[in-house]
Amino acid sequence: MKRCFILLQERHIKNCLEKVQQLGILHIDQQRYESEKVAGLHQELTNVKTILQRLKLLAPKQTYQAVSNYDVAKVENLERELSAIISEERLNNEEIRSLQDRVSDWSAWGEFDPALIRKLKNNGIEIHLFSVSEHHLADLLASPIEYFVINRESDKTLVAVIDRGLVSDGEKQELFARLPLELELPECSGAEAREHIEKLEQRNAGIEKTLRDRLYEQNVLHAYSEDLADRLEFEKAYNSLEDAGDGISLLSGYVPEESANDLKLLAKNYSFGLVLRDVDAAADDQAPTKLKQSFISRLINPIMSFLEVTPAYHEPDISFSFFSFFTVFVAMIMSDAVYGLVILLLGLIVQIAAKKFNTLVQMLYVLGLATFIWGVASGSWFGSRTIADMELFKNYSVWQLSIYPDLFQRSVKEQQSFVMWLCFSLGALHLIVAHLWRMVRELKRVELKALTNLGMVAMINGLYWVLLWMVRITGEIPVHALPSLLGGLGLVICFGQQEHGVNFFTGILRGFKGLFTTFLDTVGLFGDIMSYIRLFAVGIASFSIASSFNSMGQGIIGSGNGSLGILLLLAGILVLVVGHAINFVLGCLSVIVHAVRLNMLEFSNHIGLEWSGYKYRPFIKRRIK
Repeated sequence: MKRCFILLQERHIKNCLEKVQQLGILHIDQQRYESEKVAGLHQELTNVKTILQRLKLLAPKQTYQAVSNYDVAKVENLERELSAIISEERLNNEEIRSLQDRVSDWSAWGEFDPALIRKLKNNGIEIHLFSVSEHHLADLLASPIEYFVINRESDKTLVAVIDRGLVSDGEKQELFARLPLELELPECSGAEAREHIEKLEQRNAGIEKTLRDRLYEQNVLHAYSEDLADRLEFEKAYNSLEDAGDGISLLSGYVPEESANDLKLLAKNYSFGLVLRDVDAAADDQAPTKLKQSFISRLINPIMSFLEVTPAYHEPDISFSFFSFFTVFVAMIMSDAVYGLVILLLGLIVQIAAKKFNTLVQMLYVLGLATFIWGVASGSWFGSRTIADMELFKNYSVWQLSIYPDLFQRSVKEQQSFVMWLCFSLGALHLIVAHLWRMVRELKRVELKALTNLGMVAMINGLYWVLLWMVRITGEIPVHALPSLLGGLGLVICFGQQEHGVNFFTGILRGFKGLFTTFLDTVGLFGDIMSYIRLFAVGIASFSIASSFNSMGQGIIGSGNGSLGILLLLAGILVLVVGHAINFVLGCLSVIVHAVRLNMLEFSNHIGLEWSGYKYRPFIKRRIK
């Protein structure tokens, strides 16, 4: 990425900016958006997008067709017209919901006209409405004031207190102080509210008809929205110009190194000044990140976009390791072959809906296939033992992963010990990869502290075997584990504080001074390896939930005969469908919480990745006429 400074003469600003926008490679630095024109364009674009979203609801399958030219004045009038009626429709819907809530809240009081109660008040008779509990009725009964019960609910009684002016204000206030707050009368009766709701719904039906009659305008409105977006970006760029004096304006930004010659050619053809220089990392001049899109990096784009994280240029590209381990983690968390088929089906649905084989579809296919393979190997088909015991499915199961190890004459303890070993091994491997990768990068920069990573690898090895011994997966700690742990600690102490320009022995002394911090880091390293057990725990939890819903559904299905049996069959099927849907959604949430975390926190922390970058967003004209 190159730092870029464009010098524009005042009379050529707009023309040159248009050409730079058409080229679409300049990332403008320090944009300033404050202006009435920017605010107006932003509001207009928001209005058009709102119209398009509303029209899309009426014709969800309709795709936009390219429009080369249109009458701007007519489209602006159309936008104002449709914005007004869509806004009216939204306000009508809000009022309908409010009236419906009011009708529902007062339905227990029966039909009455609040206007008559207000009229009685003007004639000296006040009616007060309360929703009271049983003990409040005793207070009312003991009082000389008149009341009558309107309705009785499960835990409340609706009463109307009638004040004809025969009771003193003191007695009335004393009684009201013991009762709940008086209910405020509704503005209109239930009949009037329902009538008003009907009128609003009729008006909304008319609005919808008007919108349906304008569906043919979608293509023009979409083209207009693209033009608005381009105009908005242009105005933002124009507002980002700095006055350099002598009628010269300066626009600063970044341009990809491979595209710098294109910008040079443009500057030559349109006679504007251009200065390009390398990004000065030492001066904290951090350029936007333009990721190189390999097949693997494209696959994780949906995840990165969802998380809104971007690495800086000085940070490593972990796309391959991220997606490789992420795929395994997702398979272990979802841990069911049928859930894998559901993910594959979701990918197919997205592909059909989008009409293209995009990166989200590809990612879903890979994750679905991995989950299916893990589910087949573990013998998990909806968590059903009956299916797992069928010869066809049993032949493809691996007893070490099987959720029913007794089908292979193995104990649950043996199977769980293997899966726990697999989780810890994956964790140790994940962290070792991170430190070896980090060491290679630091050695390229000729940093002596790179050898700290060898120490961390040795410590991971030692802690790994200690952890296996602690959870009784191994009977004893191997003889090499403790020397590996102590040797690794020594390397961390000796090389952890080595910096350029610092005496070697001074670095060692600093390492000993930070011994307590190193000890805490060692404890943290132990915790990081142990945290991978979450893959085992979440997988077991997913199976347990699936198994529980299976038991519930089968119990309901098998508990009735005859006509009742049909109803119970439907109820049991509903329990199974809803239960597994809930379990699938929980699994998806677990993927975000656990599979993403292990890459974004544990792995990233050990490789030294802080995700401190920001996206390369070129100043580009998206609609070419």
